[in-house]
Amino acid sequence: MPRRQKDVEREALQTDYHFEIHRQNSYTYSIYAGLLCTIPFLILFALFFYFFWFGRR
Repeated sequence: MPRRQKDVEREALQTDYHFEIHRQNSYTYSIYAGLLCTIPFLILFALFFYFFWFGRR
């Protein structure tokens, strides 16, 4: 049984909406992942710099 045009349009809109939400979420997740990967290296660099600077005195 062939589907009606309205059903096809509604399904297309729903999948488009779903993928739009997925795009926004993946963008947010990538920002958070970048921060989570960067912050420990910043902390290690700060500790290294601190001990390097104050260890020489």
